[in-house]
Amino acid sequence: MADLSSILTDPNYVNANAATKAAIFDKYAPLDPNYAKANSATQEAIRVKFGLSAPTPVQAAPQGEGIPTGRGDVPEWGRKNPHLYGLAGAAREVLGPIVEAGGALLGGAGGTLAGAPAGPVGAATGGVAGAGAGYAAGKEITNLADIALGNVAPQPLAQAPERLKQAALEGAAMEVGGRLAAPVIAKGAQAVGGLYNMLSPKAAAYIEAVEGKGQQILNALRGKTEIVPGSAPTAAEAASGAGSTKFSAMGAAAEKIKSTEAVAKRDAQKAAQLGAVRSVGGTKAELEAAEAVRKSTADKLYGISDEALLPGRERQFKAVKSGETAPAVLREAETGNPIMVEVGRNPLTNEPIMEAATTAGGVPIYKHVLAGYKYDGDLAKLLERPAIQSAFDSAAAIAENRGISMFTKDGQLTGEGAHLVKLALDDASTPAAGATPLGKNAINAINSAKSTYLNWVENKVPAYKTARETFADQSKPINQMQVGQFLEGKLTPALGEDTAKLRAGQFVTALEQAPQTLKKATGQPRFTQLEEILTPDQMKVVNDVRADLERQARTEYLAKQGAGSMDIEKIAGRMAEGVKAPHIMSRIVTTANDIIGRLAGKMDKKLAIEIATEMLDPKLAAQALEKALARQARGEKLAEPFKAVGRTAKKVQEKAGGTTAAINTLNALLGDSAIERNQNALVQ
Repeated sequence: MADLSSILTDPNYVNANAATKAAIFDKYAPLDPNYAKANSATQEAIRVKFGLSAPTPVQAAPQGEGIPTGRGDVPEWGRKNPHLYGLAGAAREVLGPIVEAGGALLGGAGGTLAGAPAGPVGAATGGVAGAGAGYAAGKEITNLADIALGNVAPQPLAQAPERLKQAALEGAAMEVGGRLAAPVIAKGAQAVGGLYNMLSPKAAAYIEAVEGKGQQILNALRGKTEIVPGSAPTAAEAASGAGSTKFSAMGAAAEKIKSTEAVAKRDAQKAAQLGAVRSVGGTKAELEAAEAVRKSTADKLYGISDEALLPGRERQFKAVKSGETAPAVLREAETGNPIMVEVGRNPLTNEPIMEAATTAGGVPIYKHVLAGYKYDGDLAKLLERPAIQSAFDSAAAIAENRGISMFTKDGQLTGEGAHLVKLALDDASTPAAGATPLGKNAINAINSAKSTYLNWVENKVPAYKTARETFADQSKPINQMQVGQFLEGKLTPALGEDTAKLRAGQFVTALEQAPQTLKKATGQPRFTQLEEILTPDQMKVVNDVRADLERQARTEYLAKQGAGSMDIEKIAGRMAEGVKAPHIMSRIVTTANDIIGRLAGKMDKKLAIEIATEMLDPKLAAQALEKALARQARGEKLAEPFKAVGRTAKKVQEKAGGTTAAINTLNALLGDSAIERNQNALVQ
């Protein structure tokens, strides 16, 4: 229907009585901009032209303390208890339409069933008649409430029959027009929910914040919340696994309200995290002391093994001419046979090489020159492996550069020389930075050769095995401290960052880049995983710190996503909006809204501090959330009757329909024969 003029040709309006016309007019008037946008005076003039009488003015009530001026008198009890009066008024505005609509719907349902034997028309007529009677009963209940609240003056008893008759007609007409159906009930149920929330805005705030994940968040708050001992999380951090952006946002808002306490909590968390990592790394003084002990022990034990002698090699010589002068063969005086001298040994057979002695001017012109070495059998076998042969060559160069000899004059391998070969094998398996990297198989082959070589050395020199094992044992805690202090060095500046994301980033990166971290920490590139150095307990400490930092970063991210959704400084004010009614012409609504607004303003500060305190402590937040969830369950039970009435409303609407015959039947039953006909009054 485009405008009000259209209803003047509608039989439902033309043939209706005054009460029915008023009901139909009130239904369609808001849809016509000529009426809806008009001022009050113009609207009343239009109503008069449509055959409807103007509303009877009500005298303004005297203004009580703290109560705005409206229509009607505020009763004495309301002036003495303004807060209670405000809530009672709000409850009447919320529940009044529900009582009236509920009575009509239940009456309509009964009437429909009673009229069913008479067929569809009978069912419809019975439904409408029942709706009217039920509406009248509900209207009378709200009228008594208005009298108690001072919204209307007490009415003489003699007026009751006429009042009930008009209310019944109005209810029937509205039933035909569909105004008492499910939408009314739904709106009323929503308003009841708003009033229910206003009575406990904190509980409502918690329910809104958990976003349907109440039990999951409650379980998280009740569980083991500390990851790092001493790093007590906030409620938002403890429940971050649930992924609720609003709950995290409420936690962020709490930290702004209780900023001093929040800063102290953050400082305690950082101290606990730093202390945990320090339990792995110790102090700089402790590291230096451990290194000093290791050096002293190593000097002593390696000093002993350095003096040891291992089977080495025998020198092999050959005769070499020392001049070009024609030699004279020296012969034995007795036999005249040449005098034979040993000029060397065959490297393969170890047999002596004998040659005739010659002289030049009485001086032998042959001299013995080193031709090579014959190595110990086991060592000769080791030297067949290229890695060991190459290590011996490298060790010889190192020894020469240090001004020492790997072998004695008798050809024995010194313990110090044997250790140089081991170091050369270490270098071979871990190329220096910038060198061509070795493949996995090449490294494995070198390490295998080194293992075989060390077994040979340690079997020959037990003191060397003792020195190596002692050095390795003393290096373990030193390496652990080196790694721990390196990670501490990454964590300390990170804790000074403004955001949890940055605090977590540097530490996590150091853990993920384990090979680089270990090389920088220990100076030894052979380690590739933290587990190669740290014990399981130490790994747990490090991983716990990482998890704690990452949880804080996730909470920060969730809060950012839900930013602005949970302003706990205005919780009560937001919940109060669900109670306030929009009808500004009603004195009781104006009064109630003003009082509720004042209550909300006073409650906001108190509630904000209370919620902020709880959100800094998972246990307190768990207690508050548990109460809120229990209250929510009670509220759902409270809302169930409205849902049931809504379902009934839909059925009654479908059966009652909108028949003119039903209304005319009700008019006849109530004895109202005054039917006004003011067609086209608006356009004339």
